[in-house]
Amino acid sequence: MTTEKITPAVQKALAEIHTKIAEIYEKNWQVPLKEQPTEVLIGTMESIIFEIKLRMGNEKTQALHELPVGAKIRDKNTKYYGAPVVWLVADHGYYGPTQSMILAERILAFKAFDAREPNNPDERRADWGNNEYQVSNIGLWLNSYKDDWFTPLHEYDQAPTAEHVYGNPYADEKGFLANFSEEFIQQINDSVQGKVFLLSAGEVGLSDDGKPLAIFTDDDSRKAYPTPECTQNDNEGDPNEADWWWLRTPHAGHSSSARSVNTSGVISHSTAYVGISGVRPALNLPSEIRVTAEPDENGIYDIVWGS
Repeated sequence: MTTEKITPAVQKALAEIHTKIAEIYEKNWQVPLKEQPTEVLIGTMESIIFEIKLRMGNEKTQALHELPVGAKIRDKNTKYYGAPVVWLVADHGYYGPTQSMILAERILAFKAFDAREPNNPDERRADWGNNEYQVSNIGLWLNSYKDDWFTPLHEYDQAPTAEHVYGNPYADEKGFLANFSEEFIQQINDSVQGKVFLLSAGEVGLSDDGKPLAIFTDDDSRKAYPTPECTQNDNEGDPNEADWWWLRTPHAGHSSSARSVNTSGVISHSTAYVGISGVRPALNLPSEIRVTAEPDENGIYDIVWGS
């Protein structure tokens, strides 16, 4: 972190802490650190750490609802494929006056909507998967923090193994929420779609079924690009090129096909068991959650838990 990126308040706090450390060192310089009692060293460091936390906690913050639509936020301890997930403020008050919806800025993974269901009497679903979001593999995975996340949601349900999806099986991957910090999980508001969910065609402005989220104004606003980590781990896509991403809306009249947004930002559809369409999840947070007063050099605001 460079000096010009530190606020005056933090500069002052760090200067005072530096002085305190110097005083401690000056007082004890005649006694080598290795000869000092462990409890003394621990007590000294705990005192310094407490003071740092106390002073840093006084840094100004703002409420999530004060950020404009399209602003970027993150929790540094909530990651996917090892990188912190960056979210966009998609709308304020869409799911209720005290909630703000956030949407993954980029496609985080390429996964199937649902696996083939060989025993399903519906031949389409038997061969190509189920397009009902409430019983889909992707909806279940997004809302689980367990290592062994799959559990059948109906009698024909099938885990997304290599045998039953076309590309990027994820039956053996941890649930999506396993990558979240505990603070983040506790703050996510439940909805009828679960804590984490795919957007609908109406929410992205590609259907008359519901109003669009404020972030979606035209085709360009719907284009999404995979993260570099996603392309590296899933061997799909290019971070600099728009790609397809799933919606939770079924393709009417086709029991194995769900709606998606294509590379041009317009509505399309994909067969459920195909694992080369993108996952771009959304969720709702309390609008009063605090974020940093200013963004970092990349324009990202950090969530400040407990502020």
